[in-house]
Amino acid sequence: MAAPTAPLWRAAMSEQLLAADHGVSAVLNPDERARWSRLQRQTDRDDFVAARVLVRQLLVSAGVADDIAAIALAQKCAQCGGPHGRPSVVGHPEVFISWAHSNGRVAAAVSDRPLGIDIEPVDAGVPSLDGRARTVTEWVRLEALVKAGLTDLDGALHLVLDWPPSPDGRRFGDYLLINAHDGKTSGVIALAFASDHARDRHA
Repeated sequence: MAAPTAPLWRAAMSEQLLAADHGVSAVLNPDERARWSRLQRQTDRDDFVAARVLVRQLLVSAGVADDIAAIALAQKCAQCGGPHGRPSVVGHPEVFISWAHSNGRVAAAVSDRPLGIDIEPVDAGVPSLDGRARTVTEWVRLEALVKAGLTDLDGALHLVLDWPPSPDGRRFGDYLLINAHDGKTSGVIALAFASDHARDRHA
């Protein structure tokens, strides 16, 4: 990923990704294993692993590695230093990744620029953090912008995110925010990425 490229992204159902033996559970690092073991619902456990399967598949497709089992991922919170927060690829600071999961659905994206992706079922209930009702489309847009690092959650709550879907997306400074409805997962997806004129690539 030496030259600037548009993000490579994909969405899938967790059960389909886990149907084949990818061996990802064997390469989860100790922090990931600890987080996985604390999850109570089997759906949440499956989503946790499936998101890491999917992002590894995209990293192989992007030429970062030849084998998903050879890819080490890390997470570190910018505030507390804990093993959560924005994910990264160990040994590849030039590569940016993002993933999301919700009720058996996962989405992931890879690029050489900061990015964020989010997915929710089309009929998902959306939390009201500031007393304002939001659509699922608005919520995934908000989450994608926060994950991309454009703003924090408090700042995102003040953004106007209720414009009609458009193939051209909407610019926020140096970031482009696009939406997609994925028929395979019945999911609403938002992808935000630092870009001049690059478009996304759906794997």
